[in-house]
Amino acid sequence: MAVTTRPYIGKGRVYMREAGAAEALAEVGNVSALSISAEDNEINLPDYTQGGGGNYSSIRRIDSVTCSITLHDLILNNLAAITRGTGSEEAAQTANLITETAYIGGFIPVGPSPTNVTVEDAGGAGTTYVEGTDYEIRTGGIFILSGGTITDATSVDITSDTSAREVIEAMTQSGKQYELYFDGLNEADSGSSVVLHAYKFAPGIGNELPMIGDEFAEITLEGELLIDTTKTGTGVSQYYKVEAAA
Repeated sequence: MAVTTRPYIGKGRVYMREAGAAEALAEVGNVSALSISAEDNEINLPDYTQGGGGNYSSIRRIDSVTCSITLHDLILNNLAAITRGTGSEEAAQTANLITETAYIGGFIPVGPSPTNVTVEDAGGAGTTYVEGTDYEIRTGGIFILSGGTITDATSVDITSDTSAREVIEAMTQSGKQYELYFDGLNEADSGSSVVLHAYKFAPGIGNELPMIGDEFAEITLEGELLIDTTKTGTGVSQYYKVEAAA
């Protein structure tokens, strides 16, 4: 018997991968909103057979199908998608040496969470500078303190260990198409299963990349669902499919 009532509150997990890629569907983390919408275009033929106006015929064609997804986990794959960037993982580095010019009141980037930091004169004088007096270790580098023995425009050697990191090189890729899969449940129907499979999602660049704020970060990806010509057969959608437990 067909279901006659079905209020809906959706929750669940969303997975994504590049369309057509031989790779796993990767979970995108916590998603607070996932929606699909369509716009149509109305074409009217006015009634010319008599006065008074009105239409002789009218058709409505689907103009576009769009998808929107709101992400809350800034993990590597998500960041690569929203920035149209290249994501990579870099191993922790030990005894990494860089030579930089130090300026009083200035910051020198070193890398994430530096430890075992040593700062020395790079001119061969053999001077080793003192943490807390000459410089201070910060989240991703060192800050040159005033009142210490480091003078402006001093060339320094900085040796440090840095932690493993995820790196995003932003805006290095053209727009990609993604396959989306929603493995969900209907909270208003005893947690019954609901799934959505969208075949080709072509998102624009992320609406913003929030880096400082008082609220949990969220990023919205919006884009079009494109036709997937590999889906064939009578009554078979080439855009997306929804399945719900009966």
